[in-house]
Amino acid sequence: MNAAFVKSYKCLDNIFRKGAFSGIELNETLLDSAEKDRPLITKIVYGVLDKNILLEYEIKIYASKVKPAVMPILKIGLYALRYLSIPQFAVINECVELTKSIGKKELAGFTNATLRNLSLKKDFLLPENEEEKLSVRYSFPLWGVKKLIAQKGLEFTEKFLAYEPPRFTHIRINLNAISVKDFCGLLDAQNIKYQKSIFDDALFVDGMPKTNKKYFTPMSVGSMVVVKSLEAQGECQILDVCAAPGGKSVYMAQSDKSAAVTACDIYPHRVELIKSYAKRMGAKNVQAMVCDGAEFNPEFENKFDYVLCDAPCSGMGVFYDKPDIKFFRQEKDIEELSALQKKILLNAATYVKKGGFLVYSTCTVFDEENAQNADFLLKHNHEFEFSNFDLPKFGQIGGEKQFYPHIDGVEGYYIAKFIKK
Repeated sequence: MNAAFVKSYKCLDNIFRKGAFSGIELNETLLDSAEKDRPLITKIVYGVLDKNILLEYEIKIYASKVKPAVMPILKIGLYALRYLSIPQFAVINECVELTKSIGKKELAGFTNATLRNLSLKKDFLLPENEEEKLSVRYSFPLWGVKKLIAQKGLEFTEKFLAYEPPRFTHIRINLNAISVKDFCGLLDAQNIKYQKSIFDDALFVDGMPKTNKKYFTPMSVGSMVVVKSLEAQGECQILDVCAAPGGKSVYMAQSDKSAAVTACDIYPHRVELIKSYAKRMGAKNVQAMVCDGAEFNPEFENKFDYVLCDAPCSGMGVFYDKPDIKFFRQEKDIEELSALQKKILLNAATYVKKGGFLVYSTCTVFDEENAQNADFLLKHNHEFEFSNFDLPKFGQIGGEKQFYPHIDGVEGYYIAKFIKK
């Protein structure tokens, strides 16, 4: 049997049936797999998670009752048939053998027949209901489709869901360690293709270069936009309230080497991630510490010139990069997250000096987590008002902006900037 199919099945079965976290489960699977199998395992696992709703809908057209242990096999097989360049006979044979290997020998014929039917009929009817149709076509949870349509409209929702992100990975170049010209030379020497970013210190690359790890770091366009919106400068005190794993804290520190950056997280092991990140990138002006962003710390009161509140959120603005978000996130999470975000934002506001700035950001597109929270702060703390900010490519922003990938070319981030009067 193909080891990549076996490993992918075990990983997905643990995610679907045991509720394992996909990122952790996949990392453990890859560590336990041969190097040659890792690309295919990654492609299958993330591909099945990304297309999960669509795959399950199509499978149930031909097989209304599927044993839970066999469903991941059918999803792997259908995904491979539709999206991978693997011969049809090979895919079906591997899935049949996989069914036998998990102790379901009596269902091998069922697997074979179902996948053969699916391979023969690639056209199928989508639901007539417009919301359900979008949910299946773009494999996006129905509750999310309904919420987006209610808040943004049908036409917007379809364009947003249909967006396909760049194939290349966005990275930030550490200008404290290497110049852009020299870094591009390293890419050229390794025959790695690259494209310009909207930022001078970043690129889109087709593959990770083998070089000193302090020279670059993967960082999304949206994350860099958040840091740029802070516009920190000079010998200032900066607080990153919810900092882990540390990408924004480190970038702020490296953008203004005279600044002192305090990076906080509620969990000690995540604080260690920040420290490790800062050490790898050579950012010596970052102090990482355990601190709950939702609980008042009297030592921080009125202390900081700039405070970044990059709050925990549903992540529904970056789902195409993290497909498991669509699988695990539930509608009830939005209300719970919104309540937590408000608490953290109000608390973060107490840490800003008079005349200082507060940036609130998320990587989601739902109003409950974004504009409504910004309005909540202004309503409950009259010391603050919106503050305009400038961004590369976008010019001056009037206090807040929701980014949309299909419109702005930036992941679905929200940014609001305030000044303490």
